[in-house]
Amino acid sequence: MRQPFSSHMLQISIPLYHPDLTVQDRAAVMQALTLPWQDAAALSALESGWSQQWGRAVVAFADAQQAIGALLRLWGWRRGDALALSPLADRVWGEALQQHGLWPAWLDVEPQSGLVQGEPLGLAGCAGGLVGWLHGGFGGVPERGAAQSGAVSLMVMDHMPLAQIADDALGLLHLGPNGPLQGAGITLIAATHNQQAAKLRELRGQALPSRGAVALAMSQFHQRHALFARRAEVAARYGALLRPRGRFGLPQGWAYWSRYPLSFEDEVAAQGLAEFLGRTGIGGMLGGPLPPIHSGPGLRGWSARTLLLPCYAALGEAAQKRVINRVHRWLERS
Repeated sequence: MRQPFSSHMLQISIPLYHPDLTVQDRAAVMQALTLPWQDAAALSALESGWSQQWGRAVVAFADAQQAIGALLRLWGWRRGDALALSPLADRVWGEALQQHGLWPAWLDVEPQSGLVQGEPLGLAGCAGGLVGWLHGGFGGVPERGAAQSGAVSLMVMDHMPLAQIADDALGLLHLGPNGPLQGAGITLIAATHNQQAAKLRELRGQALPSRGAVALAMSQFHQRHALFARRAEVAARYGALLRPRGRFGLPQGWAYWSRYPLSFEDEVAAQGLAEFLGRTGIGGMLGGPLPPIHSGPGLRGWSARTLLLPCYAALGEAAQKRVINRVHRWLERS
């Protein structure tokens, strides 16, 4: 897919992604850095907090790679086995699978909505079988339930952390830099039952997340409702003030966009606005994060006509106004 437009002549001053770090976060991390490297009690408190949020036993891992490694051993997956996942998922998941010799079997999406459709692509080249299905609301696009084909169901919660997890699925949440909640890469697994959680802790062993990462993740957990409310306010302001003039459509029915998508019928117009925003210092991206070699025809169509705008809690009112004004200026000129 196309990468965020950038100009060699102008630095991007409003990036597409920005971590929502607060004064409380900085104070929590600075305090943690004066203490020993690991703190099992603080980690247990983080797991307990998310356990209450989801109504599940939760186990925290240092990163997504460690979490996928634990799941591989838990389920007895083998090198060459495949897991299906959306091309709109954070690329950390595909990288984590590949690190353990697992095969990312990319799904395609509907070219108009970005919703996952069809069967996983590329299974013919896979040495093993389809053992898992990662699904969820990626990038602010609420995904429909997908056929599981007998595979383990894994709900990736990166862009909808406060949602409920399906009864038969494990929940996965990566607290990374491009997500709505931060945690220096800490990855949470919400188990389906307590015995499973105990096994995951055994597989994790002594490789615990650092105290600083736990402190950041806990601070963000305490602020989660305020941070998501702020994202909803940014999206609501876009929806109320943007005037498409028939050139693009606005998203409907989703409050917590990690990026705010404008849907074009005209690919040239979508590219034109992306380039115009880049020239005025505003980061934007056409479509998903994967290069074309991984994409199906639906994703290519959706990406060519979907422009993603910045949408995060740290995006102040002045920056929001600038984005909106630049979109309107492009409309006046085009």
